[in-house]
Amino acid sequence: NQSSLSNSRSQFSQQSSKSCYRCARWHNPDTCPARNWDCFTCRTKGHTSRVCKKSKINVVEDTVSEVEEDEFEISCIGVVSDNQKAFKIPINVEGNIVNFEIDTGASRSV
Repeated sequence: NQSSLSNSRSQFSQQSSKSCYRCARWHNPDTCPARNWDCFTCRTKGHTSRVCKKSKINVVEDTVSEVEEDEFEISCIGVVSDNQKAFKIPINVEGNIVNFEIDTGASRSV
C-alpha cells in the first residue's frame, strides 16, 4: 500500500512538471481533454487556440504587413518653455555623485 502511494506521487510530480503542448496547462498531454477539441484558430483537432502555432505566425505576419501598408502623418502643435528648471537629484553611482533628472512622465513639473 505504501509503495502504491509513493508511485502515484511520483507520477503526479512527473505530470505536473511540464506544461501540456495541447493546452498549456500542467498535465500529461495524453490525458488532456483538448486532444479531442478543435482549435478555434486553425480548425485542426488536438489543441487549443492558446497554443496554436499558426496563430503566433499570423500575428507576426499581420503586424508586419500593417506597418508596411499603413501611411500616416503626425502633426504636433505645442509650446515648449525652457524657463522651468528640471528637477534633479544627486545619486551615488559607484562612488561618484551623478545628478539625474527625475522623470515623472508629466510634460511639466509643478
